Amino acid sequence: MTDGVQCRIDAVDTKGTPLVDYRLGVPGEVCMPLPKSFTGKAVDSLVGFINEDSTMTRLSSKLYLASPEGHLKVCGNLSTLPATTVVALAGEVADDLPPTPEVAEIETGGSGLSQLNALALMLFGISSMAVATALMLLGRLRLLQRLQGIP
Repeated sequence: MTDGVQCRIDAVDTKGTPLVDYRLGVPGEVCMPLPKSFTGKAVDSLVGFINEDSTMTRLSSKLYLASPEGHLKVCGNLSTLPATTVVALAGEVADDLPPTPEVAEIETGGSGLSQLNALALMLFGISSMAVATALMLLGRLRLLQRLQGIP
């Protein structure tokens, strides 16, 4: 049985066009809050992948302490997008829970570097390399001077 929030995770290209059947080279981790109704049975919780035929596939899952207040989250490994995930309990303890998760949209998009920040970072890197190169050349010059007896 499932409870809590059901999440839809999509993959998009740089233009925002949804990708269908996108496979990750390395599985990504998806984490969801543990529903309060599962607290007493948290060790039996898992992240499930909702298949096209409305069946659920169990993802390898871990339980984490999400905050100092004791909130728990359940995380699972996902290798195919798009995906719909949900928190569920292992079959042997799930009979007494309602099968109605609520659907929520979660904004997960991160922000990239602005052009100004990227330029500043690039200039910092180039100047760092120039200083390191100058110090290396200065050290070699001093070594040559010592070997030749020049003060």
